[in-house]
Amino acid sequence: YEANVGDVLKTSQESPIFELGNNFVIAVLTKATEEGEASFEDAKSRVELAVLKQKKAEMLVKKAAGAAEGKSDIYSVASALGTDVRNAANVDFNAFSIPGLGMEPALVGTVTSMDANKLSKPVEGNNGVYVAMVTSVSQSPDSGVKNEQSRLSQSMFFRAASQAIESQRKKAEITDKRAKFY
Repeated sequence: YEANVGDVLKTSQESPIFELGNNFVIAVLTKATEEGEASFEDAKSRVELAVLKQKKAEMLVKKAAGAAEGKSDIYSVASALGTDVRNAANVDFNAFSIPGLGMEPALVGTVTSMDANKLSKPVEGNNGVYVAMVTSVSQSPDSGVKNEQSRLSQSMFFRAASQAIESQRKKAEITDKRAKFY
């Protein structure tokens, strides 16, 4: 936050060398963006990337829908698309991600509402387009109304506390610079 264009950036330990996995990086600040509304040119590349991702997903959804048309077997759909079938066990509505795929709430929602042995329509996710098939369904034990009320009560308590802290933070006009240190 305090570097100027052309400066070599340093870690929180004042080293110019950043470790990224097995790589060492020396970073130079090439451009600084001021706080506030971005200019058209600054926003253009981000918007182009988002539109490109959306159009690619639409094209993949059409391709997957064509490959799945008239089929009831996930392996034949995967073969038609030239891809592999991956299994994910114990996916439930409370999951926020699927092992090996990452955070895919649209896919989790689709899978948890499907009947067994039915092929889904193509689902546009965060990291790709998916066609899913549920192989088995197991019902979670009924936790009862009292347990659900208790869970919701705790959830609302934590939410209220979090919002109170956030409103205090906004009122104090704090600038969060933790990214500089972590």
